[in-house]
Amino acid sequence: MSGYAVIDFETTGLFPQKHDRVVEIAVVLLNVQGELEREWSSLVNPERDVGPTHIHGIHARDVLGAPTFRVVGHVLDSVRERTIVAHNAVFDSRFLDYELTRAGWPEPRPLSAVCTMNLVAGSPS
Repeated sequence: MSGYAVIDFETTGLFPQKHDRVVEIAVVLLNVQGELEREWSSLVNPERDVGPTHIHGIHARDVLGAPTFRVVGHVLDSVRERTIVAHNAVFDSRFLDYELTRAGWPEPRPLSAVCTMNLVAGSPS
């Protein structure tokens, strides 16, 4: 592995298998020492309603001119050969896999990730 890819999604809901979609994506790339290499974020047009604006603060007008996930799917190239890190990694990994499938991206895809939520839950207060 050549470092870390810290990812985070804002979504229209909780269940990609029930047609919820990504509305914002953020990626921070760190080297093996944990130093910042680059960061990137984008709103994403989910091609449906944006879901709970009161949670993520994103309105339909915000994503009208945003790219679809098919366009921002190049994020996979950013995370290839890196350890993925996410808070609630199961959630973000599930959305990443569903969105890449919808966008027609071939395997292999990142399948595992370090979950900071689990790391925090396992450490003493």
